[in-house]
Amino acid sequence: MTSFLKKAYRFLSPDAEKEEDGRDKWPSRAAFVLAAMGGAIGLGNMLRYPSVVFANNGVQWFIPYLIALFFLGIPILILEISIGQAYRGGAVVAFHGLNNRTKGIGLAVIMNGYVVSTY
Repeated sequence: MTSFLKKAYRFLSPDAEKEEDGRDKWPSRAAFVLAAMGGAIGLGNMLRYPSVVFANNGVQWFIPYLIALFFLGIPILILEISIGQAYRGGAVVAFHGLNNRTKGIGLAVIMNGYVVSTY
């Protein structure tokens, strides 16, 4: 029975392909984009925010939200992802790779995640 479960587990979740440096490789570009979108947006925000705006007659707040999203949020997300891909590391490693003084920005990104998740 245990050998069947091990075979089933390996069939359902095979080992990821590796790069030259030993890190896991994304199976496709679409998988990476969907994972990045899911990590950046979150399903709750995507589903709940428009319904809350609609319920409170708040279209005047939805327009600045979209403007901020397209002109601030998406470019900063692309910048952060490209820096992380270039330096092959997390936020602290990537920003430290740019300049020793920007290591604090990487720490701020992680701290922001902790603050938002505890809130």
